Formats: sequence, C-alpha cells, structure tokens
Amino acid sequence: MKWLRTLPTGTVVAMEACSSAHSWGRTMQVLGLEPRLIAAEFVRPYRKNQRVKNDTRDAEAVLTALHAPGMRFVTIKTEEQQQRLAWHRLREGWKVERTALFNRIRGLLTEFGIVVELGAAKIRCKLAKWKVMLRIRRAFS
Repeated sequence: MKWLRTLPTGTVVAMEACSSAHSWGRTMQVLGLEPRLIAAEFVRPYRKNQRVKNDTRDAEAVLTALHAPGMRFVTIKTEEQQQRLAWHRLREGWKVERTALFNRIRGLLTEFGIVVELGAAKIRCKLAKWKVMLRIRRAFS
C-alpha cells in the first residue's frame, strides 16, 4: 500500500490474476491507478523458462504480456460479484463432497451385502430401512 500510494494517478499497474487480484484491483482504482489483470494462461507463454518460476520471471512475463498486441485483460469484479461466485463455488464443492460421501456409503453397504442403486433418495431410504432392521435384530437378540 505504501508503494502504491507513491504512484502518480493514472499509472497502469499490471498483475497476474490470482485469488487476491480483484481486491488489489479495487484498491488501486480507489487510489486513482489503472490496474490491468492478466489471466495466468496468457502470462505463461511470456515466461522465459517454463520450468523455473519465481517472482522476477513472473514480473518480467507480466510486463511483456501487458505490452503484447491484442492482449485481453480480466475485468475487475465487484465485491458483490465475488460473493456470488464464492457461493456458487461453495455449492458446487458441497455437491461433489455429498456425491463422494454417498458413493463411500454405497461401497460400505455393499461390503455388508446391501446393494443400493444410485441416487441420494435411494441411499437415504435404504439407510432408514437398515436402521430399523438393526433395531429389530437387537430387540430379539
């Protein structure tokens, strides 16, 4: 922040789009700077040595990409846009985790000879029946 405040208004500041880039971009806009976010996939070809990645080579690649003809930049997202995207990512992650959990349960049930068809509702139904069956067995043992 200290360094950014020393830059004259209207200075173009280029950086690779990363997890904090949109926040920094908004901060730069408030300071009167012109942030340019470049997607990592567009910076990569300008890195001199693809196997060696460090801050110096990244900065050089970003600068070269900034001046490349026809370069496309990432539009800086508002906080509201980022919040919406975060919710979508969380929801997708939960769906993946739920599917993995149901598949794990199906696999474990198969080890007990209980075969369950695909589908969350079918697993829930089968688990409820299995729970009742276990209670009945305990009552009569």
